[in-house]
Amino acid sequence: SLPIELVDFYVENEREVNNLSWVTSSEINNDYFIIENSTDGYNWDLIKNVNGSGNSNTEIIYNISHESYKKDVNYYRLTQVDFDGKKESFKIIAIDNSKESKTIVRKVNLMGLDVDDSYSGFVILYFSDGTYQKKFIN
Repeated sequence: SLPIELVDFYVENEREVNNLSWVTSSEINNDYFIIENSTDGYNWDLIKNVNGSGNSNTEIIYNISHESYKKDVNYYRLTQVDFDGKKESFKIIAIDNSKESKTIVRKVNLMGLDVDDSYSGFVILYFSDGTYQKKFIN
């Protein structure tokens, strides 16, 4: 049998805070949950460990708040850890926290030369908010 039955895992933004919630319908030997955040889906930062309920056959709702998120798309990963250390990760969820739309202020190729919209290949896009992104354009 599975260590937990996850009913739902979701995130909502309210007053500059990302509120994460998840619901379990049963738990077996559930030690704790790991909640992590990423803005690229590859590099993860720990937000918090939350104690599990051990063993339960009733619905349990868990909540945490994430205040120091980036003003970008934020990905969240929930991992459950058993008392024996075994782990299970669940579906990654996302929320778009970009408050202002970013505009491209400069587009350069990998040689550092400015290119126009007809260019095809790898480019570095520089945005109005000071961020940049490497991207392949067809």
